[in-house]
Amino acid sequence: MKLLLNVLSLTLLVSAACSSGSAPGPGTDPKPPTALTFTTVDTLAGQAGVRGSADGKGSQATFNYPLGLAATQAVGAKNGEVLLYIAGLTENIRYAQVGHADNPVGTAIGKGESGSVDGGPGTAKVLSPQGIAVGYDADEAYAYWTEDASGVVRRPSAYPVSGSRKAVTVVGQAYKCGAADGPATSAGFNRPDGIVANRRTGEGFVADTSNFTLWRVFANTVSTIAGVAGQQGSMDGRLGAARFASPRGLAMDRAENLYVTECRHCPQSHAQGRGLDPGRQGGRGGEREWPGPEGPIRKTDGSCRG
Repeated sequence: MKLLLNVLSLTLLVSAACSSGSAPGPGTDPKPPTALTFTTVDTLAGQAGVRGSADGKGSQATFNYPLGLAATQAVGAKNGEVLLYIAGLTENIRYAQVGHADNPVGTAIGKGESGSVDGGPGTAKVLSPQGIAVGYDADEAYAYWTEDASGVVRRPSAYPVSGSRKAVTVVGQAYKCGAADGPATSAGFNRPDGIVANRRTGEGFVADTSNFTLWRVFANTVSTIAGVAGQQGSMDGRLGAARFASPRGLAMDRAENLYVTECRHCPQSHAQGRGLDPGRQGGRGGEREWPGPEGPIRKTDGSCRG
């Protein structure tokens, strides 16, 4: 099953796994794996062309530029139910219970008011959520999200359907941007964006767009794993010598290689894909370039640099 998020709704692409035939016999070359064949496209939640922040049945819910999407198995799942976390411009963290009756949509954290305030459902505020990922703490799944304008990483304290949930800042201090390694509560980011979690180790990785670095969050400590704060570039090499140009998207494969996209803000903006190999101190990945986002760099308030 593959999940796709479009501008104003959640869309599901249903796939049918195709058999590649019988297993090859001795001395024969194995057949390459068969690609998934997608069969249908279904809207799970949201209404095409209708913006808003309404919760409720999936068909009645509305979204406003949903940006980040993360999925995990729903608690108590018996028939493949999935919980989706959605970050968007409604200044909150939403969720969709896919596989339940009517695919209900709710608000996990936030009141739709801009701010970076921890607290319960009635007081917590979210500011410009960007990347979102499912991380694990003692086998409990949590949604971790980055806020580029406030320079922090946050998560809910409980399952989103639970009324006891609160927003908790786990890395950084709101509006106190910087580039400092150290304890998670005092470390500094400058417009954190992409985030990915390693379930096996419990590590989290964050792309810091305006520091031009990649960070590791592990055991309540933040450390730079690649790039040098304040030094922009696009050079491969060992981690201390590598340079990044506004790293944004992050992903990790099964072999625990870490991939990052870069967006260079220049007259002809473009992005490129690069890789970090965990088996070496610095991995050189194959590069591929494609058109990047258009438009100006967004500015932010506080001490964060645009």
